[in-house]
Amino acid sequence: MHPLRSNQRLIVYMDFKSPYAYLAKDPTWQLEDDFGIAIDWRPLTLNIPSFLGSAKVNETGKVVEANRTPRQWEGVRYAYMDAKRYARLKDILIYGPRKIWDSSLAGIGMLWTQRAGRQVLRSYMDATYERFWRRDLDIEDPQVMAILVAEAGGDADGYLGYVAGDGRAEHDALQAQLHGAGIFGVPSYVIDGEVFFGREHLPAIRWLLGGREAPAPGCGVRPVRVAVIGFAFDYTSTASLLAFAPTCALADELEVPIEWLPMPGNARPTPVAANAGDESVADRHSRVRAEYVAMDVARYARWQGIEINRDAAGIDSALACAGGLWADRHGVARAYHQHVFTEFWAGRLDIEDPASLKSVLDELGAPGFDDQDIGASLSAHKAAVEDRGVHTLPTYLVEEQVFVGRAHLPMIRWLLRGRNGPGPL
Repeated sequence: MHPLRSNQRLIVYMDFKSPYAYLAKDPTWQLEDDFGIAIDWRPLTLNIPSFLGSAKVNETGKVVEANRTPRQWEGVRYAYMDAKRYARLKDILIYGPRKIWDSSLAGIGMLWTQRAGRQVLRSYMDATYERFWRRDLDIEDPQVMAILVAEAGGDADGYLGYVAGDGRAEHDALQAQLHGAGIFGVPSYVIDGEVFFGREHLPAIRWLLGGREAPAPGCGVRPVRVAVIGFAFDYTSTASLLAFAPTCALADELEVPIEWLPMPGNARPTPVAANAGDESVADRHSRVRAEYVAMDVARYARWQGIEINRDAAGIDSALACAGGLWADRHGVARAYHQHVFTEFWAGRLDIEDPASLKSVLDELGAPGFDDQDIGASLSAHKAAVEDRGVHTLPTYLVEEQVFVGRAHLPMIRWLLRGRNGPGPL
């Protein structure tokens, strides 16, 4: 198998130990029904310790073994909170695993049952996801997985032979190619040679499968953008840049006031090219993920008509964020944020230059900005926002809930509209 090529137009990479892949399963199967296609489903067996560390808990949920940094624990806890939040809307049960599982046998089962037809594959995937996330399935036991294959209508003995022979070889050979192809996480979608990581790209996949009719989607279930109550962002963050216009659009549509929360992030160092021969698995994962993010940003910026002519590496946004707080006091925050985002990324504004920012504020009607006394007030602002659960940008604060990333725009829209209709995935 070539990681980016298939006889089918759409390739989907999944891992049974990923709650986000579980949430993406049914909406992705819906693509087969809606477009009359057969998806090429493939396993990506995540090496979670290489990028999130490892841990074990006992039957009471107490951590009995751990090798994680505080930042990794923060990411893991948010991920499970977030996945369970979406799972509740669809009555999907998710219990956090007690250890990090080797899901390769389950992934090989995906390849095997796919040979038996769509219904066998779908039944196998449904049962594997449901039972595993109920903590009712040992996906590391080949005999257990063979029984599941049989229940789905597949050949159990054939599966065991496949695991012992070609199946393991095909699985391992595919895994070895994925990072080199820019694929590092699940769910990942490959269409027309392009890689999309995360179920938030399902609107883009639908748009591409449908012949690119109607305007290109941004991010979310609908092209309609979402407003928020609290919007924490950084001018040097491309994720914040792509979220800004959607946030403003729904604020206008629903007349929801935005609480602007500019947050100076740590200036990113200029990346140093690594010697590929010396890369660890963790280093390679980080590099491939960073390369994907850069490609994905360029893709959505192009669709949104955003000009990006620079890199933000090494740029300190503290002064610009202080200017944002000053603009908010004078009622010109939105115009200031729009100007800074647009001009900075177009390469026409130096946000570390006090004179340039003063000029912007003066023109917008917010004169008197003093760049000599910003440290204390900005530190207090940042601490207050972090106390509300903001640690990654952009973050949305809605109804006392924390949502990291613009992928949550459909959920936020649903909340602000009074939870009418089914909740989005």
